[in-house]
Amino acid sequence: MLFRSLPIAAAFLCFAVGCAAPAQAEEEDVLSDESALTSVSLRSFTALDRVRSLPGETGSVAVDYVPSTEGNAYSTVRNLPFEAVSFEAASTRSTVAVSGEFPSSALVVVTNDRFEPIAASRTVRTATGASETSLMLPPGDGQRFILVRDPKWVRPMTFEVVVGR
Repeated sequence: MLFRSLPIAAAFLCFAVGCAAPAQAEEEDVLSDESALTSVSLRSFTALDRVRSLPGETGSVAVDYVPSTEGNAYSTVRNLPFEAVSFEAASTRSTVAVSGEFPSSALVVVTNDRFEPIAASRTVRTATGASETSLMLPPGDGQRFILVRDPKWVRPMTFEVVVGR
């Protein structure tokens, strides 16, 4: 008897958990959409004409994001593109740190030159009010891209990207 009621109890529990989800449904939809991104979609969602190069001397760059009203990838409301910073991979492990006053939890993805993801993380709000994250990268060759996207990005803002060797 216990074995017959176990699947029914499990189904009921799944249903109950599913009913509690709508409070965070929008954020979870964005997360699931972003977790399914492939190198092809990462490339198509990145405005390559606005890629900034990381200066080798300082290892840091401030990125000014201003939404565009022109008829390009920046004019879409649902699919805000990634802001991108390029840098040369190091022959040793390196770190990438991103910080700014993001409206929500920004997604940070580091890719190789073929837009294949190497590392990904979400920013977390600190006690000072800024959101930040840090990622460890394996050694590599060639160009890499740091892609940053906040699903609620609708106002001009600045964030900083630092690559440490």
